Amino acid sequence: MGTLDSSNNKPEAKFYSAAEFRNLEVPNIGWLFAGLLPSEGVTILGGDSGVGKTTLAYDAAASILFNEPFLGEHPIKNGSVLIVNSSGEMLLSQMQDSFVNRGLFGSDNWGLMNDWDTTQLDKLEEKLDSLRPTLVVVDSLAGIHLDPNFNEDSPQSRRIVTQLQKLSERYHCSIILIHHAKKDKDATGVNVLRGSGAIAAASSAVWVLKGEKDSNTRILTTPKLRGALPRNMQLE
Repeated sequence: MGTLDSSNNKPEAKFYSAAEFRNLEVPNIGWLFAGLLPSEGVTILGGDSGVGKTTLAYDAAASILFNEPFLGEHPIKNGSVLIVNSSGEMLLSQMQDSFVNRGLFGSDNWGLMNDWDTTQLDKLEEKLDSLRPTLVVVDSLAGIHLDPNFNEDSPQSRRIVTQLQKLSERYHCSIILIHHAKKDKDATGVNVLRGSGAIAAASSAVWVLKGEKDSNTRILTTPKLRGALPRNMQLE
C-alpha cells in the first residue's frame, strides 16, 4: 500500500511533440454504469437536504452488490462497496434502517467506515487496500471537515476532492461524494453545488438531484460527465 501524498505538490511538467502525443496510448474512460458513473474518479452528488441523495447513492451500491439495474443501466462491473459516513451525518440506527430498506443486509460484500474525516486519509486508504471496493460512497463533503476554519467558498476546498481522486485512481474504484446545494434556486448546472466552483472542477462528474420534499418526483441531471452527453432524468 502506498501513502497518499496530502501535500500540494504538482506533477512535473512533461513536453510532448505533436507526433508523440498523436501516438500516446491513454486508457479510455471506463464506466460502472454506461454514460452515468465512471469506474474511476470522484462523482459529486449534490442537492438540497432531504431530497434523497443518500438514498440514490445506496441504490447505486445495491446495484453493484446484487447486479440490479440502476437508472435503467445494469452495472458493467460488480464487486464490493465501502460506505464512508462522517461524524454526525447519520446515526448508526438510521443507517441500519436505510440498509435494511434497500436490502444491503442481504450481502456481506460491503463495509462501513463511520466517523471518518479528512485527517484520517491513511485509515481510508488502508480499507481501500484491503477491501478493493468497486464503489465508495462518502457522506458528506461538509461532514468530513472537522476544521472550524474550513471554507467551502475557498478554492482550497477542492483539496479533498483531489485527494480522493488520487485514491480512486490508485485503487481503481469509483467514489460518490455527497454534497449540498446552494440556497439559490436560480442556480443551474454545476453552479447548484454549494461552495467554490473549484469543487466541481476537481471532480470527474457532477450529478444534481432536485425535487420537493412533499413530492415523490425527483429530477436527476448530469451537468458534468466526461466522455458522455449530459442526462436529464425524472425519477419516481
